[in-house]
Amino acid sequence: DSLGERYPDQAESYQARATGYCDQLQSLLDSSRAKIEMIPENRRILISAHDAFEYFGRSLGLEVAAVQGISTNAEASVKKVELLVSRVVDHKIPAIFAESSVSDKSIQAIIAGCKQRGFDVQLGGTLFSDALGPDGSGAETFPTMFAANVKTIVDTLNTTP
Repeated sequence: DSLGERYPDQAESYQARATGYCDQLQSLLDSSRAKIEMIPENRRILISAHDAFEYFGRSLGLEVAAVQGISTNAEASVKKVELLVSRVVDHKIPAIFAESSVSDKSIQAIIAGCKQRGFDVQLGGTLFSDALGPDGSGAETFPTMFAANVKTIVDTLNTTP
């Protein structure tokens, strides 16, 4: 049963709230796309610890690469780290991103691998992926988490040399 069917006296209120929330999410998506478009096209590459951002990237026009697949339990392979190091160095990707709910061990391995090849890639900040942020983080709800991630990505990829 939908809430409106179960509580018919509240159905109109539920529908209005759902419509308002959908409108809020569409507005967030539209403004986020506009912000991502400010990043030079050759810098619209998001590299993170695990593949939690594929849909996020696709919806915003970002290319996404990750050390691990969807599962955070699998260890990153040395080969995958080496492939990402090569990609970062070859494309001069200025920054890569850690995630709040995943160890940054693989991200640190990429940074170290790039350094060994004479390229300094920056840690671009921490993105929220599998969990909302704690109180006071500015990422306590889905919309604020989404907006915080977009801000971190845009600020980093637009300003990192």
